[in-house]
Amino acid sequence: MIHVERIWQREEGVGHPKSACGPAAAAMVVKYLSRKGFVTFDSMENTELVNVLYRKIGTFPWGTTAGRLKRKLRFILNRWAIEGKWDVETTPAKKRFYAYCSSIDDELPVIILFPLNFSRNAYSSHHFVVGIGYKVENSHRYLAVLDPDGGKHNDKVHWIKWEENEPYMKFVFLKRFNVPDRRCTFFKKKLR
Repeated sequence: MIHVERIWQREEGVGHPKSACGPAAAAMVVKYLSRKGFVTFDSMENTELVNVLYRKIGTFPWGTTAGRLKRKLRFILNRWAIEGKWDVETTPAKKRFYAYCSSIDDELPVIILFPLNFSRNAYSSHHFVVGIGYKVENSHRYLAVLDPDGGKHNDKVHWIKWEENEPYMKFVFLKRFNVPDRRCTFFKKKLR
Protein backbone atom coordinates (compact mmCIF):
# COMPACT_ATOMS: atom_id res chain seq x y z
CA MET A 1 0.00 0.00 0.00
CA ILE A 2 1.23 3.48 -0.86
CA HIS A 3 1.27 6.04 1.95
CA VAL A 4 -0.60 9.03 0.54
CA GLU A 5 -1.89 11.88 2.71
CA ARG A 6 -5.64 12.24 2.40
CA ILE A 7 -6.81 15.78 1.57
CA TRP A 8 -10.40 16.74 2.33
CA GLN A 9 -12.16 18.59 -0.51
CA ARG A 10 -14.37 20.56 1.90
CA GLU A 11 -11.60 21.89 4.14
CA GLU A 12 -12.20 25.45 5.30
CA GLY A 13 -10.73 27.76 2.67
CA VAL A 14 -11.37 25.53 -0.36
CA GLY A 15 -13.06 27.85 -2.86
CA HIS A 16 -15.53 25.42 -4.44
CA PRO A 17 -15.82 22.48 -2.03
CA LYS A 18 -18.78 20.76 -3.71
CA SER A 19 -16.92 20.32 -7.00
CA ALA A 20 -13.35 19.94 -5.70
CA CYS A 21 -13.02 16.14 -5.58
CA GLY A 22 -10.91 16.09 -8.79
CA PRO A 23 -8.51 18.83 -7.65
CA ALA A 24 -8.34 17.30 -4.14
CA ALA A 25 -7.47 13.88 -5.63
CA ALA A 26 -4.84 15.54 -7.85
CA ALA A 27 -3.50 17.41 -4.79
CA MET A 28 -3.06 14.11 -2.91
CA VAL A 29 -1.04 12.74 -5.83
CA VAL A 30 1.04 15.91 -6.33
CA LYS A 31 1.90 16.07 -2.60
CA TYR A 32 2.87 12.39 -2.64
CA LEU A 33 5.08 12.83 -5.72
CA SER A 34 6.69 15.90 -4.16
CA ARG A 35 7.41 14.00 -0.95
CA LYS A 36 9.03 11.22 -3.05
CA GLY A 37 11.24 13.80 -4.81
CA PHE A 38 9.70 13.38 -8.28
CA VAL A 39 8.21 16.86 -8.59
CA THR A 40 8.73 20.13 -6.79
CA PHE A 41 6.42 23.01 -6.11
CA ASP A 42 6.25 25.82 -3.61
CA SER A 43 5.26 24.52 -0.21
CA MET A 44 1.54 25.07 -0.03
CA GLU A 45 -1.07 24.24 2.53
CA ASN A 46 -3.57 21.63 1.37
CA THR A 47 -6.36 24.16 0.83
CA GLU A 48 -4.14 26.43 -1.23
CA LEU A 49 -2.96 23.49 -3.35
CA VAL A 50 -6.55 22.35 -3.99
CA ASN A 51 -7.52 25.91 -5.00
CA VAL A 52 -4.49 26.27 -7.30
CA LEU A 53 -5.20 22.92 -8.96
CA TYR A 54 -8.90 23.78 -9.27
CA ARG A 55 -7.89 26.81 -11.36
CA LYS A 56 -5.04 25.17 -13.28
CA ILE A 57 -7.07 22.07 -14.16
CA GLY A 58 -10.01 24.26 -15.14
CA THR A 59 -12.59 22.49 -13.01
CA PHE A 60 -16.18 23.46 -13.73
CA PRO A 61 -18.78 24.27 -11.04
CA TRP A 62 -20.22 20.77 -11.63
CA GLY A 63 -16.81 19.03 -11.41
CA THR A 64 -13.79 17.88 -13.37
CA THR A 65 -13.78 15.78 -16.52
CA ALA A 66 -11.29 12.92 -16.89
CA GLY A 67 -9.98 14.34 -20.17
CA ARG A 68 -9.34 17.77 -18.68
CA LEU A 69 -7.66 16.24 -15.62
CA LYS A 70 -5.45 14.13 -17.89
CA ARG A 71 -4.26 17.06 -20.04
CA LYS A 72 -3.78 19.58 -17.25
CA LEU A 73 -2.20 17.16 -14.77
CA ARG A 74 0.32 16.09 -17.45
CA PHE A 75 1.22 19.76 -18.00
CA ILE A 76 1.48 20.45 -14.25
CA LEU A 77 3.64 17.38 -13.51
CA ASN A 78 6.01 18.13 -16.39
CA ARG A 79 6.30 21.75 -15.34
CA TRP A 80 7.16 20.73 -11.77
CA ALA A 81 9.21 17.61 -12.67
CA ILE A 82 12.64 17.38 -11.11
CA GLU A 83 13.90 15.05 -13.85
CA GLY A 84 12.36 12.99 -16.61
CA LYS A 85 8.92 13.41 -18.12
CA TRP A 86 5.42 12.42 -17.09
CA ASP A 87 2.56 11.06 -19.11
CA VAL A 88 -1.00 10.77 -17.86
CA GLU A 89 -3.35 8.21 -19.40
CA THR A 90 -7.07 7.75 -18.87
CA THR A 91 -8.73 4.43 -19.55
CA PRO A 92 -11.86 2.55 -18.55
CA ALA A 93 -11.12 0.13 -15.71
CA LYS A 94 -12.58 -2.81 -17.63
CA LYS A 95 -10.01 -5.66 -17.53
CA ARG A 96 -7.33 -3.32 -16.14
CA PHE A 97 -6.97 -4.71 -12.60
CA TYR A 98 -3.40 -5.89 -13.23
CA ALA A 99 -2.43 -2.56 -14.81
CA TYR A 100 -3.75 -0.90 -11.63
CA CYS A 101 -1.72 -3.33 -9.49
CA SER A 102 1.39 -2.64 -11.57
CA SER A 103 1.04 1.09 -11.00
CA ILE A 104 0.66 0.57 -7.25
CA ASP A 105 3.65 -1.80 -7.23
CA ASP A 106 5.64 0.98 -8.97
CA GLU A 107 4.56 3.25 -6.09
CA LEU A 108 2.42 5.46 -8.31
CA PRO A 109 -1.10 6.16 -7.01
CA VAL A 110 -4.00 5.94 -9.45
CA ILE A 111 -6.72 8.58 -9.63
CA ILE A 112 -10.07 6.86 -10.06
CA LEU A 113 -13.15 8.52 -11.52
CA PHE A 114 -16.61 7.14 -10.97
CA PRO A 115 -18.56 8.79 -13.81
CA LEU A 116 -22.22 9.58 -13.31
CA ASN A 117 -24.06 6.30 -12.79
CA PHE A 118 -27.18 5.08 -11.04
CA SER A 119 -25.86 1.76 -9.77
CA ARG A 120 -26.35 0.70 -6.18
CA ASN A 121 -23.23 -1.47 -6.52
CA ALA A 122 -20.82 1.31 -7.45
CA TYR A 123 -18.79 2.89 -4.65
CA SER A 124 -19.73 6.34 -5.91
CA SER A 125 -21.10 8.38 -8.79
CA HIS A 126 -19.63 11.53 -10.38
CA HIS A 127 -16.68 11.45 -7.97
CA PHE A 128 -12.88 11.11 -7.87
CA VAL A 129 -10.92 9.02 -5.35
CA VAL A 130 -7.25 7.98 -5.16
CA GLY A 131 -6.19 4.34 -5.44
CA ILE A 132 -3.34 3.47 -3.08
CA GLY A 133 -3.38 -0.32 -2.81
CA TYR A 134 -5.02 -3.64 -3.57
CA LYS A 135 -5.52 -7.12 -2.17
CA VAL A 136 -6.92 -10.46 -3.25
CA GLU A 137 -8.83 -12.51 -0.67
CA ASN A 138 -10.85 -15.67 -1.29
CA SER A 139 -10.70 -15.04 -5.05
CA HIS A 140 -12.17 -11.54 -4.61
CA ARG A 141 -10.15 -8.50 -5.69
CA TYR A 142 -10.23 -5.23 -3.76
CA LEU A 143 -8.91 -1.71 -4.34
CA ALA A 144 -7.74 0.47 -1.46
CA VAL A 145 -8.86 4.07 -1.97
CA LEU A 146 -8.73 7.40 -0.18
CA ASP A 147 -11.87 9.49 -0.58
CA PRO A 148 -11.49 13.30 -0.60
CA ASP A 149 -15.09 13.61 0.61
CA GLY A 150 -17.12 11.92 3.33
CA GLY A 151 -16.18 14.11 6.26
CA LYS A 152 -13.17 15.87 7.70
CA HIS A 153 -12.02 12.84 9.68
CA ASN A 154 -12.64 10.26 6.93
CA ASP A 155 -8.97 9.23 6.92
CA LYS A 156 -9.63 5.52 6.70
CA VAL A 157 -8.72 3.43 3.71
CA HIS A 158 -11.85 2.24 1.91
CA TRP A 159 -11.65 -1.26 0.45
CA ILE A 160 -13.92 -1.52 -2.57
CA LYS A 161 -14.75 -4.70 -4.46
CA TRP A 162 -13.32 -4.82 -7.95
CA GLU A 163 -16.08 -6.98 -9.38
CA GLU A 164 -18.84 -4.61 -8.25
CA ASN A 165 -17.07 -1.42 -9.35
CA GLU A 166 -15.15 -2.41 -12.50
CA PRO A 167 -17.88 -1.32 -14.95
CA TYR A 168 -18.21 2.10 -13.29
CA MET A 169 -14.59 3.23 -12.96
CA LYS A 170 -12.16 5.16 -15.12
CA PHE A 171 -8.46 5.11 -14.24
CA VAL A 172 -6.06 8.03 -14.51
CA PHE A 173 -2.60 6.43 -14.66
CA LEU A 174 0.68 8.30 -14.20
CA LYS A 175 3.73 7.16 -16.13
CA ARG A 176 7.26 8.42 -15.62
CA PHE A 177 9.79 8.12 -18.45
CA ASN A 178 13.10 9.49 -19.75
CA VAL A 179 14.58 9.30 -16.29
CA PRO A 180 18.37 9.42 -16.60
CA ASP A 181 20.25 6.38 -15.36
CA ARG A 182 22.47 7.79 -12.64
CA ARG A 183 24.98 4.95 -13.03
CA CYS A 184 25.69 6.01 -16.61
CA THR A 185 26.22 9.60 -15.50
CA PHE A 186 28.62 8.43 -12.78
CA PHE A 187 30.69 6.36 -15.22
CA LYS A 188 30.76 9.16 -17.80
CA LYS A 189 32.20 11.52 -15.17
CA LYS A 190 34.85 8.92 -14.24
CA LEU A 191 35.91 8.54 -17.88
CA ARG A 192 36.47 12.26 -18.43
